[in-house]
Amino acid sequence: MTTSTRVLVGSEIAYEIVVTNAGPSTADDVTVSDTLPLNTSFVSASTGCAPVAGVLECNLGSLLAGESTTVVVVLLSTAEGLTENSASVDTSTSEPITNNNQTPPVVTPAYQPVTLLVDKTAAPDPVLMGTTLTYTITVTNDSIVTATDVTVSDALPSEVSYVSSSTSCSESAGIVMCNLGDLAPGEATTVTIDVTPNTTGTITNTVNVTTTHPGSTLPVFTDSVSSLSVFPDLIYAGSEVLGDGAITANDCNPLVVSVENIGGTSATVVAAVLSTVTPGVTVEQDSSGYPDIAAGGTEINDFAFRLSTAPDFECGSDIELVLTVTTAESVFTLPFTVATGGVAATYRFDSNEQIALLDNTTTDSPVMVAGVNGPLAGVRVMMHATHTFVSDLRIELVAPDGTVVLLANKQGANGDNYGVACSPDDQRTIFDDTAAVSVVGSSAPFVGSFIPETPLTVLYGTSGAAVNGEWKLRIADQYSLDDGELVCWSLELVTDTCSPGVGQCGTDLMVTKLAREDRVPNGQPLTYDIVITNNGPDAASDVHVVDTLPAGSTFVNASTGCTESAGVLDCFLGPLAAYETTTVTLTLIPNTTGSLTNVVSVIPPDENDPLTDDNISSVT
Repeated sequence: MTTSTRVLVGSEIAYEIVVTNAGPSTADDVTVSDTLPLNTSFVSASTGCAPVAGVLECNLGSLLAGESTTVVVVLLSTAEGLTENSASVDTSTSEPITNNNQTPPVVTPAYQPVTLLVDKTAAPDPVLMGTTLTYTITVTNDSIVTATDVTVSDALPSEVSYVSSSTSCSESAGIVMCNLGDLAPGEATTVTIDVTPNTTGTITNTVNVTTTHPGSTLPVFTDSVSSLSVFPDLIYAGSEVLGDGAITANDCNPLVVSVENIGGTSATVVAAVLSTVTPGVTVEQDSSGYPDIAAGGTEINDFAFRLSTAPDFECGSDIELVLTVTTAESVFTLPFTVATGGVAATYRFDSNEQIALLDNTTTDSPVMVAGVNGPLAGVRVMMHATHTFVSDLRIELVAPDGTVVLLANKQGANGDNYGVACSPDDQRTIFDDTAAVSVVGSSAPFVGSFIPETPLTVLYGTSGAAVNGEWKLRIADQYSLDDGELVCWSLELVTDTCSPGVGQCGTDLMVTKLAREDRVPNGQPLTYDIVITNNGPDAASDVHVVDTLPAGSTFVNASTGCTESAGVLDCFLGPLAAYETTTVTLTLIPNTTGSLTNVVSVIPPDENDPLTDDNISSVT
């Protein structure tokens, strides 16, 4: 007798009973008896079978020797537990062996089915991108038996980031597992999972529930939620250092910060405050308004922020900044960094004039240097000279301020030449403090880079007239008999990326000049308004305005504090507080026809004014 290994209560159990006549003669009146087990009810059986008082009787007729037949019995499981069944066979024919006429008991476990119901919601729907979205998952045991070891599994979609979940849950690699334990019949339990949407669109999430109870139906539940960004969402979009573009020590630098709105609506009434905790840095002008920022748009601050660095600030290190942006809709904190130091510039000056190197004679080969900005941080000399006994030579570099650096003296013994060609550079003799080999003790023709006899670093830090002017390569042939020729030489200068600034932030005076009349008849008064504004952050003392009156005009009058002499108007306005504005009025009479251009300038007081471009204004 065979059947299923296990069944659910309410499902059918099918038994197969195989009867075989092992011979040697025909078995007549063969019958099969099967006492139906408890917790079952009869459903059907093969032809010739019928249940009588709980016993299934099957009349199979005769079976020839060696013949087999199969009886199929179908029962319905009605209760949980072990269903044990056995059948027997009999015949009217004499049968000497009867110990195989009874089947061994067949045991089939029957289990009550477990039905788990899952309810899953997502709120809010729609949800704002970047805010919290909560999934609520409720599991109910809708069956009459206990569901054992119930587990919820939620593989979070890529559009969200995990935040937190109920205490019975844990998250790893984007998968949340919740161990709910056993659920009694009718019992329900709820877990929550908090996530943050990181994109717009529709987010679909699927949850799976399992139990170790045999034969359970495992539910899978899918839910979706729309993610919208209907508020402004501001992010840092870059910054620019104004002025010379480089932040160094003892410096004042205006800073423009771009803010982008990646949200769905405009950001309105926008204002920002800039702060830093970087040592040696002060945000002197720390606040500014911004225009309204449309969805998808980018704007910069109305007024430049101002960074002031102390003399001991470590140039080359990053400045950590935080821009706190307040809008009518929300507040945003935008951290960012700005680099310090400038871009190193390399300047090269060449001389290709061939100059004879005569016995017992000192020869200078000049090059003119111009346009080098900033102090020097590197100097190299590259040369090619022919000479039949180079230890006769003393070679020096002479700077415009008279500083002399000894490059080589009586080196190379009885060898020939410094370098072997002018091109490429690596065929020359290159004097470089960073070289690996000293010229002292080296052999002619000295091809490649060599450390000079005295360091070129003595020239580092020099600037202005000490750099821009005439440099000389000085070569002295100190003995007789041998001579040669300077074929070419080049001077390479590198400026410092961290040269000190002009001073920390003080004031920022701005002048604007406006003509009240667009045009006037010849000989009639023309009035100008000169507006002087101190953009701070410090107060300005002794503000001085100078206006050179245009030719062909006659001075009439000006505001108190102003005097005119020889066509120049001087206005001494005294102190001007930070963010204060004052206006000077000037009236003159044009004496010629045509256009009249008037230029006015404000002279900054002793306080440092890093932005001098706005100290001059003109109107035509």
